[in-house]
Amino acid sequence: IYDWQNNIEQSNEALAIFKTTKQNQKAVTEFIKKGHEYSCPCIISLDVEILNDDFSNWIKNSVK
Repeated sequence: IYDWQNNIEQSNEALAIFKTTKQNQKAVTEFIKKGHEYSCPCIISLDVEILNDDFSNWIKNSVK
């Protein structure tokens, strides 16, 4: 339940996690905005300071 444009709204929402590099962050954000039905989707970016070496290598080699 949330307030949107002075109306109380209720809708089903889902959390999506997109894994990418810092260099691709802007492109991923624009991709989400273009495809999202909301005019103001919640897009949050997290800087990761502690990252498993195996995953770090995988993401660096997988994301183009």
